[in-house]
Amino acid sequence: MKSKKVRDLVEGEGTVFIQQGKIIEKNLKKERYTTDELMELLRKKDVFAVSDVNFAILEPSGELNVMLKKSKMPVVLEDLKKNIQHGKPPEVIIMDGKPVEKTLQSIGRDVKWLRDQMEKKNVRISDVFLAQIHDDGKIFMDLYDRTEEEHELISLLRQCQKNFLIAGKNTEEKERLIFYKNAEILEECMNMVR
Repeated sequence: MKSKKVRDLVEGEGTVFIQQGKIIEKNLKKERYTTDELMELLRKKDVFAVSDVNFAILEPSGELNVMLKKSKMPVVLEDLKKNIQHGKPPEVIIMDGKPVEKTLQSIGRDVKWLRDQMEKKNVRISDVFLAQIHDDGKIFMDLYDRTEEEHELISLLRQCQKNFLIAGKNTEEKERLIFYKNAEILEECMNMVR
C-alpha cells in the first residue's frame, strides 16, 4: 500500500518500548507484554543490557527493532586494534519491583545485599521496574515511570525517615516514640507519592 495513512489503519503503528534508554511500562502493558518477554525480544537481537538500548519499537508484525546507543554500536575489530575480552551478559536482579532470588543466588548474593545496594542509591527494590547487574558489578536500574520531581521527593522523604530513625535510637523512650511516629508518617507520604 502506498498511502501511509491507509497502511497504518490496516497494519497498525509500531509501539515504542524503550526511548532514550528508559523502558516505557505503559506501552508494555498496552501491548500486553511482560518484562520477561521484552528481555527475550532484546536477547533475540543480541542485546543483553537494557542500558545499551537507545530506542526499541515493537512493529505491527510483532518484531522488535532496536537502536543501540552510539557507544554500544558494533565496530569492526580492525578498528579496535586490541584484544576484546568477552564477559558474561548482564543478569536481571530485580523485575517488576521484586528481587530475582534465583539470579542473586547464582551470582553469590542475597536479598540483603541487594537492599544494601539499593539503599546506597536511596531507592527501594519496589521502586525498581527492572535492574541488571553487569559482570563488572555495575548495576543498571530502570525505575517505575515517575517524574524526576517525584523521584527526588521520595528520595528526600526516605532520607528524612532514616534521620528520624537514627535520632530515635539515641533518645529516651518518650522522644523515641515521637521520632518513630514521624518516620511512619513519612512512610505514608511516600506511599501516597508512589
